[in-house]
Amino acid sequence: MNKKLFYRKSNKSGASVTALVIVITMLILLFSLLGSCANSPDDNEAADLKIFTTLFVLYDFSHSIAGDWASVNMLLPAGVDIHAYEPTPQDIILLNQADLFIYNGGSSEAWVDRLLESEEVNPKNTLRMMDFVELREETDSGIIEQDEDHGHVHGLMDEHIWTSPPNAIAMSTAIKDKLIEIDQTNKNIYEDNFNVLQAELNAVHEKFLAVVKAGSRDFIVVADRFPLIYFTAEYGLNYYAAYEACAAEAEPAPRTVTTLIELVIEKDVPYIFTIEFSNERLADQISKESGAEKLLFHTVHNLTQKEIDQGITYVGLMQKNADNLEKALADE
Repeated sequence: MNKKLFYRKSNKSGASVTALVIVITMLILLFSLLGSCANSPDDNEAADLKIFTTLFVLYDFSHSIAGDWASVNMLLPAGVDIHAYEPTPQDIILLNQADLFIYNGGSSEAWVDRLLESEEVNPKNTLRMMDFVELREETDSGIIEQDEDHGHVHGLMDEHIWTSPPNAIAMSTAIKDKLIEIDQTNKNIYEDNFNVLQAELNAVHEKFLAVVKAGSRDFIVVADRFPLIYFTAEYGLNYYAAYEACAAEAEPAPRTVTTLIELVIEKDVPYIFTIEFSNERLADQISKESGAEKLLFHTVHNLTQKEIDQGITYVGLMQKNADNLEKALADE
């Protein structure tokens, strides 16, 4: 009897344990199913979106808006000037695998127009940034060394549109809208990410406005190429520069060196600007003869690999530009 009672009690305990195991297993399965329905980049088809851009600035905006929901890649190798870039056959293959190809447009990217005309790239998958801002013609006003020496074609629209933060907002808006068009599922994510980026770009814009308003000078001197017409026009700045925006880098004419040295001395200019990837030889000459110090104005068209690895962004570099501009416009 005792054995039977003991046996039956054991049976009941075993049944309870078995039921508990079943319940736990069902709960695990349930949570697994719920987890599989969660909105995560690894499981969502949107994570498979492939975006290619030409310039770093376009890569940066795309990555900020898409986040982990797309693979964003830059065609332009780190540290390479866009004026010297031509796509390889492998690059063209990658473009045809992309869900979206974002390029700037302009003379430096004429190769894109050739690919589109020859139907080597699908136009439906492309986004041209110069279509979304008010364009300005390239100018030789304020340029010391005219481009007869460099064989540049006049009458073209200046392509350096992103140097104006309001233009950067317009470009980012276009990227956001295109992402939503091809991936409605993650519309809210793209809009939220864009709103964060827009707030940062607006803050940079307000900082430049404040710096220019407080400045004692209304002009800058650029001892380099001048890809800043959209920037100076946006903030009402005058300028003197050595070369036009797309001029080939070459030894400056003696007249250019002399004119800029005399200008800097006459106007008592404490700082002169260079742009990224410059050899700075002209700026060094002017600095040596005039005593003016060099400052960088980074146009953010491309970065070095080290800068990319450090996570440097358009917003961060433009904030540094604002700091340097504040120095250049101050009454020292």
